[in-house]
Amino acid sequence: MHLYKYCASGNDFLITHQFAPQDRSALAKRVCDRHYGFGADGLVVLLPHAKYAYTWEFYNADGSLANMCGNASRCVGLYAYHQGLAPLKHTFLSAAGRSP
Repeated sequence: MHLYKYCASGNDFLITHQFAPQDRSALAKRVCDRHYGFGADGLVVLLPHAKYAYTWEFYNADGSLANMCGNASRCVGLYAYHQGLAPLKHTFLSAAGRSP
């Protein structure tokens, strides 16, 4: 698994893309730990979606799931573009709904 660290407005996130959803809360706690992991405010995993550019699993540093995070969406949008997963302007699906 390759993790990329992106920052937006003072928050930092570890981002990756995978092919299948799963519970990654324990992984999020490990990698987001600022003393023993990479250190981040959250872990975001992009997953394929049939209608949108992708969907995501968003984990806070404590391993809890969150529906949406504006700063993370900025990072994820740029990551998806850098990785060739989506055009610069795209829409994705979060647990809170469609995000432009």
